[in-house]
Amino acid sequence: MLSISKESENEEFRGKEIDLLIEIATVEHRKLRVENQTLRQEIRRRTGSGRPIGESSRWIDVLKLAETVAPTDSTVLLQGESGTGKEVVARYIHDLSTRTNGAFLSINCGALPESLLESELFGHVKGSFTGAVKDKVGLFAAASGGTFFLDEVGEMAPATQVKLLRTLQQREVLPVGATEAISVDARLIAATNRDLERDVKTGQFRSDLFYRLNVIAIHLPPLRDQGVLCYCDDSARRCAILRVPPVPCEGDFSCAVSLAPRPHPVAADAAHPHQKGRACRDFTISTTCERTNICTMNVHDCPDGGARR
Repeated sequence: MLSISKESENEEFRGKEIDLLIEIATVEHRKLRVENQTLRQEIRRRTGSGRPIGESSRWIDVLKLAETVAPTDSTVLLQGESGTGKEVVARYIHDLSTRTNGAFLSINCGALPESLLESELFGHVKGSFTGAVKDKVGLFAAASGGTFFLDEVGEMAPATQVKLLRTLQQREVLPVGATEAISVDARLIAATNRDLERDVKTGQFRSDLFYRLNVIAIHLPPLRDQGVLCYCDDSARRCAILRVPPVPCEGDFSCAVSLAPRPHPVAADAAHPHQKGRACRDFTISTTCERTNICTMNVHDCPDGGARR
């Protein structure tokens, strides 16, 4: 009896010792992951690796603000004209955040009808509507542990706005046709080219949802104010890599840049009917590179409609 008792005590002690070792190893592993992530973020900040291109002071201020808010889990609202790089900034924030190892998922709210958008955002269960042949995980749940980019949030229908507000408040989603909510842990970055404050005043957008989204607001300058010539340099580098393989372009080339604006009112009428009669400008940027011959990029710039490549 005595020997059996001692053996059981030894086994119990060994079990506790193993549990303690596992706990210590888990803590050390967590510390190493955090340290590794911190060092990677610091390298990105110092080397500018993956930093969106742009050289104007307003654009640099945007990137500095993005770098400041990235380590937090606060909701970010990106506002600016179409084509100003809102998704680029959203990905940049994700890459610098503690969620960089998680998924980065995105959806354009203006590209889907209300019923389909709700299913994509929150998911649905089998049989909840015609065509729902199996359960579907919504993007909010799929992005748990990562970042969810909600583009053109100003185009969202009122009913979907209510469900999005509940998700932000409760940190859970209720799939279409389900009776039990699913907890989510995704950082939300929303974007819009609309004036949401004006839409709140006119009743087109919920004020409570606006304040939930507008925790940290980042206003992106138009592309024409971001320093267009820097895109020329970037295009030259890309051309050097693509057109002269396997010799990469290492930056030891000289570029001759010509920027020729031409009034083009016809393009303004076609691209932006509401701006009829207002002149646009077509910028033809020709970059002459020693290794790449010539790279050309066209920029169409309208007064209020933004610029696009």
